[in-house]
Amino acid sequence: MKKNLIIGIVLLSLCPNLRAQRWYSMMTNGVYSGIGCFAVDRVNSILYVGGPLTQVDTLQNVWKVAQWHEGVWQRVGPSSVLNPLHSGHVNCLAFIDNVLYEGGGYPSQMTIGYFDGITWQQLGSGVNRASGAEVYSIDSMFGDIYFCGNFVIDSTQVGGDTVNCVTRWDGTHLQPLGTPPHAGVYATWTTGYDARSLYRFNNEIFISGYFTMAGTIPINNSIARWDGANWMTAGTHNYVDAICFLEYNGELYCGGWGGIQKWNGTDWVMFAPTVNSTSPWNWVLAMTVYNNELVVGGGFSSIDGVAANNIAKWDGTSWSTFDSGFYLTTSIGNSGLTGLAVMDGNLFACGTFDMAGHTPAHSIARWGPDSILGVHAVPEQPLSFALYPNPVNDALHIIIQSQQTELFEYDVCDVTGNIVLTGKLSSGIQKVIPVKNLSAGVYCIKVTNGRSFMVKKFLKE
Repeated sequence: MKKNLIIGIVLLSLCPNLRAQRWYSMMTNGVYSGIGCFAVDRVNSILYVGGPLTQVDTLQNVWKVAQWHEGVWQRVGPSSVLNPLHSGHVNCLAFIDNVLYEGGGYPSQMTIGYFDGITWQQLGSGVNRASGAEVYSIDSMFGDIYFCGNFVIDSTQVGGDTVNCVTRWDGTHLQPLGTPPHAGVYATWTTGYDARSLYRFNNEIFISGYFTMAGTIPINNSIARWDGANWMTAGTHNYVDAICFLEYNGELYCGGWGGIQKWNGTDWVMFAPTVNSTSPWNWVLAMTVYNNELVVGGGFSSIDGVAANNIAKWDGTSWSTFDSGFYLTTSIGNSGLTGLAVMDGNLFACGTFDMAGHTPAHSIARWGPDSILGVHAVPEQPLSFALYPNPVNDALHIIIQSQQTELFEYDVCDVTGNIVLTGKLSSGIQKVIPVKNLSAGVYCIKVTNGRSFMVKKFLKE
């Protein structure tokens, strides 16, 4: 009996998936304004949250962004240093290369800010003035940081060029995508167009929103692609009024109004419709990968015919839900999720709700092991990956050899250190990287999960 008990304790300590899994509240005193988005520092196990925040739990004066570390809420930066969006609101966060970026707006302007670990700064100079404008989404490619939203930055503010709804930061300046005056995405009508989401997939930036042009390329489905130099179409269909993207098992999924669609390489195909029987609000607004399953959140009561209250998961075969989902006990407003994140074996959700499963939780909740056993993941396993053929001509195959299922990023650099290819991949899933267009020579590929990395060389013939 004693031996079995010891074995059970060891298994619980080594395998977080065997521990009690349910939704947990992350505060004792509620949240006094909403949490709408996440970013994760996986190296230091810090969860960042953003929104129209003034207080989280008992922590006051958080200036729209707060951090959760080892179960404790903290301000981001000293309380004496104001976030550039302290009088506005934060729509999106991204943690890239040890820098926290934020996007949002004031009632009369859009702003891009960043926290360098010491203090808050505004990105660029004089580029935040745009009436009624917002920043909605952030990602990176080839070392540049991309932002999109509802804004037009005129030529006097960005190096003599006009920026429409999407821009990139090259480390010194905000740059247009394309050749002005037809840079970025826009519409044949004069107002009301925007870019709602952007995401890097297979060395291209996918952008969705409400627009009819990308550069000089006509777009009839409000989704376009940017390869770092040129605009391209992204199919002709858009079944879900696209609002968010995610790579899962090497394929690109897109959520929005009425469900999820999937990219087949040339066009979008419907993957899973949603229905909301209790509200006209029927959106998939957030997606992530947790325990090798696709997790989606938003405002819906069923997905692909399966009852699911604002959150569901796809295991590659069927849909299911987490406990009883998320909801409001009051009749005021519509419940739903706007953000999902994964850190240290835990799934985090944020949005408009006061119940997470059977647990009272306001605006944010955690799914994972109970707090007595802790919230930290098992010790990091050594990172290893297979790469072949080497030398290579056209297609380089890579597969992550990891005991943990998670998302990785890779960069391919030439001998001068310039990033020539970049992308994402999941552990245990073979990824094919097209290298046909690379010049002959020696290259390095760096693979990282945000906590550790490994570099290998290969020869392009």
